[in-house]
Amino acid sequence: MVLSAKPVMYVFIVILSLAAITNCGGSNNDNSLNNAATTQTQGRVGGLWLGRYKSAQSNFTSNVTGIVTEAGEIFWVYPNNGSTSQVTEGRINLNGGIIQNVGLGVSGQITSQAIQGTRYFNDATIITTQLEGTLVEGLQLILKESYQGNPIGVFTLRYDNTYSNNSAITQLVGDYETTNNQGITISHRIANTGHLTGGNSLDCIYDGSVSLINDFYNLYRVNTTITNCDALNGNWTGYATLSGGANNLNSKITFFTRSATAIQTYSLDRN
Repeated sequence: MVLSAKPVMYVFIVILSLAAITNCGGSNNDNSLNNAATTQTQGRVGGLWLGRYKSAQSNFTSNVTGIVTEAGEIFWVYPNNGSTSQVTEGRINLNGGIIQNVGLGVSGQITSQAIQGTRYFNDATIITTQLEGTLVEGLQLILKESYQGNPIGVFTLRYDNTYSNNSAITQLVGDYETTNNQGITISHRIANTGHLTGGNSLDCIYDGSVSLINDFYNLYRVNTTITNCDALNGNWTGYATLSGGANNLNSKITFFTRSATAIQTYSLDRN
């Protein structure tokens, strides 16, 4: 999407401390993409997806990271120098049709929230756009984005295999913490019951739960209430996923949640 720098008053609030993404650029040239079964009649859109977004109207490109649930619900983040970012949510669905040697047709709609201090090309801070593209299950997701029928960009995303790790509440148990680029320290503790507690250096209080969705996927349901936190006060629902280095696949937890007025995504390191 094309962004232009203009000051803007915000109703939505975004808190971001997502780690920088590496090795996400470009399309996937794996020959297996050319061998997609042409007789496939159904597929799964769920996954942790990493890749690039390229504007059709300018030279703007950005890394993209996020989740698509098994039901097609989208939470994506576009990191902006490791600080505040554009945040997108929406839904995509399989069309049911087959595209020869490419994959399954998908379509959907997303609503995006601009980077703080910017507006979109139509002078809005929030924009709803349409998606059309193809899915090769567990490998690649390519989505063309349009606004009122006009092309504005392309997502080229690859499946991250950590999504295929089994989930269990016992894997979540522990203490997590990070300090974001604004100098705010956020900490959470997850008990063996899935009870989540925590806070931050601004005295915000988090209390909620993390629960299993399907133990075959590395995705958890999150319900949290934030208090003593001014604009962030309220009930937040969404998802969490585990990730980490080669020696500890569960060394980081990333939350994608929404309230009635905002989207929030952040990552915490296991202590």
